[in-house]
Amino acid sequence: MSKDDKLTYHFPREKFIESVGVAKKYITNGDVMQVVLSQRISIDFNECPIEFYRELRKLNPSPYMYYLNFGDFHIIGSSPEILVRLENDTITVRPIAGTRPRGKTEADDTKLEKDLLNDPKEIAEHLMLIDLGRNDVGRVSEIGSVRLTDKMIIEKYSHVMHMVSNVTGKVLKTAGIIDVLKASFPRVPSLEPLK
Repeated sequence: MSKDDKLTYHFPREKFIESVGVAKKYITNGDVMQVVLSQRISIDFNECPIEFYRELRKLNPSPYMYYLNFGDFHIIGSSPEILVRLENDTITVRPIAGTRPRGKTEADDTKLEKDLLNDPKEIAEHLMLIDLGRNDVGRVSEIGSVRLTDKMIIEKYSHVMHMVSNVTGKVLKTAGIIDVLKASFPRVPSLEPLK
C-alpha cells in the first residue's frame, strides 16, 4: 500500500453534500438533535492482514481492538469506545464526546485538556450523550440503580484525548444480553431516512 494507491469513495461528493443539507433541515426543524454522516472509503490492500493488525496495535493501542478473519475478507479496527458492556449484573455505557489531539509536551497536553473541558459545544454534546446513556441503561435496569460514576473525565491515548463519562445500572432479572444490546442502539425518531 502506497500513497499513490487509489481510494474508492462509496458516497459520491454531490450526494454527501446533499445529505448534509437534509441533515441540517432535520436539525433546524427539531426532528433530530444530531446526525453523524459517514463515508466508506476503501483501497486495494494485498498485504498480510494480521501484520497490518499488529502494526495498528503498535501505532494506535486502544482498549478495544479487533481482528476478524472471514476467509475472503477481514475486519480490523481499534477504538476507545464500547457500545455497551454487561458484566455480572452491571450494565455500563461510556459516552465519549469531545476530542483534542495530544500535545507535543506535557504543558501542551494540559492546555489542550483545559480547552476541551471548557468548550461549550463539546460540553453540550457530551451532556446530551450522558442523558441518552442514562435513558439507554434505564430501559433495562432496576429502578433507581442508574448512576453516573464518572463525569467528563479526560482519557489520553497515543494521538488524541477524549472527554469520557461512565453510566452504570443493575440489569433487570428479566433482561438478557440481547435486550441490553437493543436498548443501547440509537433509535431513529422518524421513519423517513436521509436520502
